[in-house]
Amino acid sequence: MSKEELVQQVTQAIEEAENWAKKGWSMTFGFRNDAFNSMEEYEKSASNMVHREEAKAFWDIVERTGQESAVQGRSALDALAKDDVLGASRLVYFAMFKEKQLLERTTTWGPVFKALQAAAK
Repeated sequence: MSKEELVQQVTQAIEEAENWAKKGWSMTFGFRNDAFNSMEEYEKSASNMVHREEAKAFWDIVERTGQESAVQGRSALDALAKDDVLGASRLVYFAMFKEKQLLERTTTWGPVFKALQAAAK
């Protein structure tokens, strides 16, 4: 994979991670399985919904995790600019580690890590 392709893949992963909470995914909360599939759905929900605060806490974590992993992605872009593919892969590994906290509901960073590892060989 070329350096330009790696940069593009990292850039796309950054954008995706930054939007995890906004885009969301199927997610239910509590014994009623109340659906709050994104931060936006939480924000639009009635203030008296039973599991609303649980959803807010979850989507806040998703937002923070996405931002933290995007920071690692930007650092990986800096490493790639210096032709340090191995360094970039280490930074993306941390982003992938952060992503795993989301119960593997996202798969943003794993493919990027694999591409960087292959390019570093």
